[in-house]
Amino acid sequence: IERLLEVTNANVEDTMCFGDDIGDLEMILKANIGVAMANSVESVLKEAKNITKSVHEDGVAYFLERHLLGD
Repeated sequence: IERLLEVTNANVEDTMCFGDDIGDLEMILKANIGVAMANSVESVLKEAKNITKSVHEDGVAYFLERHLLGD
């Protein structure tokens, strides 16, 4: 995330990310809106502030619809 912000000249407040494995945890915690998928490993589920449906249930679309559209 830090490199992406540097390259795009963006702010952390402009970030949202989704992940499901331990390698995604740092990204989830650093992003303004970090989201774990329901099928994430337990350690990610415990740390994430936001959790959405699994990848097999279109969890990214589900979260975006509710978060951005307020449904």
